[in-house]
Amino acid sequence: MQIAITRPAVNLGSTWISVAIFLAATMTFVLVCHTYFSSVWVPLADSASNAMLVLDAKHFRLLHGNYSRVGFYHPGPHLFYLMAAGEFLFHDLLGIAKSTEAGQLLAVVCLTIAILQIIERIYRDLAAGDLLISLCATAATASCVVVMLPDAFTSLWVPYTYIPAGLLFFVGAAALIAGMFKWLWAFVLGSAMLLSAHASFLGLVPMMGLVLVCAIVVLQPQTRSLSGIRALMSDYRASVIASAVILAVLFLPILLNVMLHFPGEFGKYLEFAGRQPRKGWIAVASTLLPYWKFLALAALVFLASFLTARTGGLSDGRGNSIAAAAIAICIAATGAVVFYIQRGVDDISSYNLYVVWWYQAAPATCIGLAVVYLGTATTRRLPFLAMLIALIAAGFWFMRGPVPTGGADSANVDRSMALLEQKSRETGAPVRIALDTKPSQFIDMWARAVALIAEQERRGGEIACIETYDWHISYHARNRCAPADPTRRYAHLVASYEDLSPIGGRRLWWFVGLQLFEFSHSDWPADRVHGPWVGSSEDAAPKTGRPAN
Repeated sequence: MQIAITRPAVNLGSTWISVAIFLAATMTFVLVCHTYFSSVWVPLADSASNAMLVLDAKHFRLLHGNYSRVGFYHPGPHLFYLMAAGEFLFHDLLGIAKSTEAGQLLAVVCLTIAILQIIERIYRDLAAGDLLISLCATAATASCVVVMLPDAFTSLWVPYTYIPAGLLFFVGAAALIAGMFKWLWAFVLGSAMLLSAHASFLGLVPMMGLVLVCAIVVLQPQTRSLSGIRALMSDYRASVIASAVILAVLFLPILLNVMLHFPGEFGKYLEFAGRQPRKGWIAVASTLLPYWKFLALAALVFLASFLTARTGGLSDGRGNSIAAAAIAICIAATGAVVFYIQRGVDDISSYNLYVVWWYQAAPATCIGLAVVYLGTATTRRLPFLAMLIALIAAGFWFMRGPVPTGGADSANVDRSMALLEQKSRETGAPVRIALDTKPSQFIDMWARAVALIAEQERRGGEIACIETYDWHISYHARNRCAPADPTRRYAHLVASYEDLSPIGGRRLWWFVGLQLFEFSHSDWPADRVHGPWVGSSEDAAPKTGRPAN
C-alpha cells in the first residue's frame, strides 16, 4: 500500500506560530512553577552525581552518559549537554532559575515541549491536516503517559527522559509506515536519543527498528528496491541530511570515548548483559500488565472506529496504514520489553521497575494513533472538541509539578565548604572522607555525601575525596581518594547521618543533614567505615572536646 504524499512548501507563518506556542508553553510552565524556580537548594543523590557531569559538559569534556547502578556509564552525553545549556542560559545568564538544577530542568522541559509539538505535526499529517484531530491525539498521548507516570514530563530524573524520546521514536515510525518519509529525521532523532541514553537500548532499538522497518517495506513498495530507496532519498534530501547531522552530533562523543578509552564502556555492557536472573512468564506479565491496559483501550477505539466508520471513510488507505502502524509498534515494543525482562538483559526487581518506564511510550503512541484513526472514520467534530478539553484537563490533573531534589541550607553549606577548604590547605591534599556504612542510613548518607562532593567540585574541586566505597561511580573516579602515603599528613573525616559522638567522634559541622566528624587515630571507627586510617596522625583530633556546633 503506497500513499501519495504531497510535500508542502515551508510555511513561515506556521513556523512562527509554532515558535510562539513553544515560548508561551515554556513561560506558562515557569509561571505556574514559580516557587520551584525561585528556590535555592543543593541537589542530592542522582541529581548531585549528574550535576558533576553537567559541569563537565559546560567545559565540553564529557564523552559519556550518567552512571548506572551496576557500575558503568551509559553511552551518550547529549542530555547533559542540554542540561548544561539550560544551566548556562536560565541560571547563569538570565537568572530565571535561582537553582542550577532548576535551570537544567527547564532545558529538559523545553525539549519535551518541542517533541510534543513535533508529534502533533506528525499526527496532523496522518489526519490529513485536521488540527482538531491532531491536538486530540497529542493530548491523548500525553495524558496516557502522565496517568501512568505523573512526573514523566516535569522531572529531571534520567529514566523519565526516555519517554519523550520513545514517543518521538514510535510516532516517527508511524509516519514512515504511513509513507510520510519527510519525518525520517524525527524517527532517527528518537532512535539516536534512546541509543545514547541507556545501554539496554543498544540492543532494544535495533530489535524494535527491525520490526518497524519490515512494516515499512510491507506497506511501502517503493522501499523494496535500491532504485526506489534512491528516489526517496532524492525526494526527501533535507530529511536525509538532517538525519545524518543528528547521528553525527549524538554519536560523535560516544565514538571519541571509545577511541580515547578503548573499548570505552562497551566491554562492561557485554559483560553485564544476559547474565542477570531471568524472569518467568508470570513475572513478565505482572510487570507489563499496567501498561497493557492502555493497549487494550487503543484496540477498543480502533475496533469501534472500524465498526462505526462512515462508508468510504477509509477508502484512501490512511486508516489502514495508521492501524498497521499501531500494530507494528505494539509488536516491536512488546517483543523488545519481554525479551529485556525475560532473558535477563538487566536485573529487573520491584525496586527498579523504572528501567521499563520507556515502554509506556508505545501504548501512548497507540492511543494517539487510535484517536487519529477515529478522526478518519467520522465527520463529526464536536465530540472531538469535548474530548480535547477533557484530555487536557485530565493531563493537568494527573501531572505533577517539579519539586526540589535537595535541601536549602546555604549557611551550613558555605560553612562546610570553608571548613573543608581550610583543612585541605593545611595538609596540602584533599580531605579524605570515609563514609559510615551502617545499612539503615545508607541511602540518606549516600545522597548527601554525593551532594557534598558535587558542591566541592562547583567550588573548584580537589577539596575533598571519598575513600573506597560501594557505588563509587556515582562520585566519579576523579573524586575517589588516591592511595595514601603512610608518611604524609592527611585530614581524615567521617561522614554519617547519625551522631557518632558516643564512639569518639567530634562533630565539626553539618552539610544538609550530613554530619562531619573528626576522630583521633586511636578511635578511628574501622568497623563503621570503608578505608583504614593511613598517614601521619599528627592532625588527630583529641578524644574529648566541645563540638563545633
